[in-house]
Amino acid sequence: MWTTIRRRRRLLCLGLILVLCWPVSSQAAPMPYPGLPEPTIEPGQWMWVQQMGMSETAKAKQYVAVPPLTLAAYGGSIPTGTTQPGEPKFLKVGGDAAFVSPPGAPEPYGYMPPMRVRTVGFGLLPTEATIQISQRRRPDGRVIPVHAEVDSIVMPDQTRIFPDTVVEDAFEIRVTQVLLDGVDIGISGKCRTVRPAPVRMVGPGYTIPPEHAGSEQDVMAYLATLGEENYFNPIYGGQLTGTIDIPPFTGCTTKSGDDLSPMLTLSASGPGNRVAARARSACTQESTFYRPPAPGDWNKFPFPDPGPSDDPVWCRPYEPDELIPYPERGED
Repeated sequence: MWTTIRRRRRLLCLGLILVLCWPVSSQAAPMPYPGLPEPTIEPGQWMWVQQMGMSETAKAKQYVAVPPLTLAAYGGSIPTGTTQPGEPKFLKVGGDAAFVSPPGAPEPYGYMPPMRVRTVGFGLLPTEATIQISQRRRPDGRVIPVHAEVDSIVMPDQTRIFPDTVVEDAFEIRVTQVLLDGVDIGISGKCRTVRPAPVRMVGPGYTIPPEHAGSEQDVMAYLATLGEENYFNPIYGGQLTGTIDIPPFTGCTTKSGDDLSPMLTLSASGPGNRVAARARSACTQESTFYRPPAPGDWNKFPFPDPGPSDDPVWCRPYEPDELIPYPERGED
């Protein structure tokens, strides 16, 4: 009898060990950052990217600085096709990026910081509008990231050739507040464009000479001599420039019941509004910075905690004096 009991105890202990150690298929490893979709470039890695921008409202003849923000990005490079020794190599370099939302946003990813646009309504009344731009979302609620990729060529002498990068996307635009002559008119929470605003931007292509194509530090040092406005790479950053078409507005009623949608449409909607986005090189896990903040890490928004003074400059947020300058009026 006691022998039977001891055997049963051993079997029970063995069973518990197997249960505790056996992988449970229904509990697969979660995404590192819940709310972000699966990466499109594999293999790759998660990265910080620091970004800022500038946009235009052509009708109002106004430029708006896009506040510095952090992107949660996933990027990498993959070979395309087979290459024989002594022949050029072809690589696809790409990445997906989602805005890290500011505190108070409905979701941890996909929202830019609010922007204030000041103008003179109908040429007479001082007007200030607060704009919220966000990324589109999939049916499952996950953000649709900005995708950028470029087919690069590595020549036998290690010269790297990067063509222009073309980015096409569309963003949700909402107006969350309107002040007329300093008075809040109580705009409804449903004031938005009738559809996402399409944007098309192009980043300049460039060539890295073989003597600068050794280490990542060599590449970054060479790109610094070009200036951020003269190159773009999904991993190394640079500048994208293009236009955004602003659709008509809808749902812009005030607390008194007036519909300002036609006024906002007349003042701001239309094609060909210039836009520029400038990004630093990706800050990867090999640096002393953290990964992009996951939901719950709100104390790290909008940027991670400052790292040691020897952190690479591309891991740091943009300073106010680094913002993209507005074009001169003569360039309009």
